[in-house]
Amino acid sequence: PSPICAQGSATIDIDFPCGLGVKCAQPVAVVSGSQQISACPDELLALDGSASSGGGIKPLIYAWRADSTRSDFADELNARLQLLDGEDAVSIALGDLPYGAAQFVLLLEVKSFLGEFSGLVSFVVTRAGGVQPSLSIDGPRIATTLSRTQLLGVASLAACWQASKGVQIDFEWTLGNVTLSATGEPAPSAVRNSLVLPSPLLSSLLLPP
Repeated sequence: PSPICAQGSATIDIDFPCGLGVKCAQPVAVVSGSQQISACPDELLALDGSASSGGGIKPLIYAWRADSTRSDFADELNARLQLLDGEDAVSIALGDLPYGAAQFVLLLEVKSFLGEFSGLVSFVVTRAGGVQPSLSIDGPRIATTLSRTQLLGVASLAACWQASKGVQIDFEWTLGNVTLSATGEPAPSAVRNSLVLPSPLLSSLLLPP
């Protein structure tokens, strides 16, 4: 801990809040959400930044932007996103998406109360040509070897999907060319789990240590 912690009082330099010549910790931005949304006119583009860290004793400040070189209708989206900047923008849900947009590239930057900025994190969302369900995976990005790791597949039907066509979503988990352990035991190619509405659905995959 800093020597300041043992003092009854201290003066904090506004230019060096973490100590003279000491760089404050840089926050880390993390984005999660569905990487594909349907072509429904009332579909939402929803992203979550709650896994971001490094804010210290105060909430992080969130700033979402559309990549001006890679995202369709970036200027229009940025005009809306700039109004959301702040602590409450931990997650976003954009409706009334521009007609004809096929790809959205969103950027997230977070700032701590000490004025330190994270690196920019990008997240690509494509708009399907049909009414595919949206899907995202919730779970830790780094797994430990001491405990099991649970991943959750979160899916919801397209906003304009007709219930008369069926309301079941099947989840299929596929593992790449990896092994379950150092012994070289091969991983199963897929694990299936089916659930029925109400939406959103949850399908979990438990990874071994």
